[in-house]
Amino acid sequence: MASVDSVNPLLDELFQNCPEDIQNQVQINQYKTGDLLSRQGDVPTSMSILLDGYIKGYSSASIDKHFLVEILKPGSIFFDIEILDELPCVCTLEAISECTVMTVPKDTYLEWLERDFAFAMYFNRLLCDNLTKHIKKPHHI
Repeated sequence: MASVDSVNPLLDELFQNCPEDIQNQVQINQYKTGDLLSRQGDVPTSMSILLDGYIKGYSSASIDKHFLVEILKPGSIFFDIEILDELPCVCTLEAISECTVMTVPKDTYLEWLERDFAFAMYFNRLLCDNLTKHIKKPHHI
């Protein structure tokens, strides 16, 4: 596996349990400010974890109207739900600083979830946190 100088101690812990054959499939990619990591509607082929930098996610209603969906920070995971639910990307992702991103091919990600309990629990915690934030966010009726 490429070197991962993690900014997230939990990621370091997860890699301690990660099977070696899965570690060998992990790639580290660098992005410059303004680089697009995906476009709304693309079908992702890998799960990704932001190791360093910031990424904005925005949705496009038309060519000239963009709506900010989220800002991803180090430790953020993306394309995980799209892969599990076989969905296209719900927003465009653009680097807003220099970024380091770890990618795991789709089949390898699914196998990792199956084989590594700590990794699967990490994703369950993330999903719970996201759901709780969504529930607590005020919504207009």
